[in-house]
Amino acid sequence: MAANPDRLIKGLPATEYFARYREEHREEIRAKGRERQLKKNRQAGMFESGSPEHRERMRQCRKAKGEEHGNWKGDDVGYDALHDWVKRNKPRTGICEACGKKPRTWTHLANVSGEYRRDVADFIELCASCHKKRDLAETRGARERFERRVATTPV
Repeated sequence: MAANPDRLIKGLPATEYFARYREEHREEIRAKGRERQLKKNRQAGMFESGSPEHRERMRQCRKAKGEEHGNWKGDDVGYDALHDWVKRNKPRTGICEACGKKPRTWTHLANVSGEYRRDVADFIELCASCHKKRDLAETRGARERFERRVATTPV
């Protein structure tokens, strides 16, 4: 908008004049901006928020699970998200696979291969004590002994 000397209030700089104009016509300006954005969104194939098409699309997104969901990462998932997935998909017995005991609280899901793949068979159910022993054995290079003990323990 160019400064029109005929429209300016005497003694008022152009910047202040336009600031007052924007203040007086705020709702008009916002409405035009919203219309412009809606037109741009429609041209881009997006739906107006609250429209039946938009509601249907959002419903479909909420229903999508697993590989059908837009945010699915497959094997490229993080540590916490992978454990959450395993908790949802691996049936729990509540019995430690290493010592065969049922702990007072709960069992942990421990990764077997160390590769953290999206495979429920790659996780075993351990009590806190066995999980700690297994992780310590892994860091001290005694994992093979632990694995032999687990393999020979009757469940």
